[in-house]
Amino acid sequence: MDSLPNLFLIGSAKGGSTSFAFHLADHPDIAFLSVKEPNIFNQDTVEACRRRLQEQAQAVPRTRYVLDASVNYSQHPKYRNVPRNIAEICGRETPRFLYMMRNPVERAISHYFWQRERYGEERSPEAAITPDSQYVQASRYDLQIQQYLSVFPAERFGFVVFDRYYADVQGEYAGLCRWLGIDDSHRPNVARVRGATNKAFSRQARFPVLNRLVRSSSALRGMVKSLLPHKRQLQLTRALSREVPREEVSEATRARLSALFAESIARTEDLIGQDLSAWRGMASGPA
Repeated sequence: MDSLPNLFLIGSAKGGSTSFAFHLADHPDIAFLSVKEPNIFNQDTVEACRRRLQEQAQAVPRTRYVLDASVNYSQHPKYRNVPRNIAEICGRETPRFLYMMRNPVERAISHYFWQRERYGEERSPEAAITPDSQYVQASRYDLQIQQYLSVFPAERFGFVVFDRYYADVQGEYAGLCRWLGIDDSHRPNVARVRGATNKAFSRQARFPVLNRLVRSSSALRGMVKSLLPHKRQLQLTRALSREVPREEVSEATRARLSALFAESIARTEDLIGQDLSAWRGMASGPA
């Protein structure tokens, strides 16, 4: 293979990463490896990753940066071997990593509703969003970052805070371009706006059994993504779900999560060298 991904957007799920990924790929020096979220490197073995890479990268783009944007890469312990797999295939000194992080309480709650809409999560927020759940683990940014820092040099990472980026897309984007060593005068297409959905409503799976089947099979999800353009995937998702009023997440649950994430936020600040004090205290409002 002539080229390998050398820029990774590793998360976070329900953290503004989709719009961010397309902003990145809008730059002439950056192109998607294949589809967004190819999930190449979250396989159990390096050999399985190589096979999946061969399947996905049918025509590797000739750009300075080849982007693999897969939010499952920051979902340890669900996927345990991602940093090792990337290092074995792409090297330890070449890849750069971007990690967009959102208020962990809001991210966890949004992740819960996303799973309910698409994969048949049937439990209440209070029952589902527990300390050992993937909703919480994926919001423990210090845990996720440590997996990578044990393998890759710290200078290979750019950490992006959701609120700051979307408050000043052009300024934040230019700074990231300078970090990547590419033209910082380029302006991304910001027509792809996040947060345009009506937060008073959620969606509920019409066929929970089917959704659970898809949820349990990464191979099936990968096949759907490889066969259908992103727009068609969204249309299929909507066809398999129905709109329902979004239930309120109780203030008690939000307070519990806020307390749960306090130490993780402090450790994340130490790891990335940024002030995350805006995340402290109980978050409120719909995810």
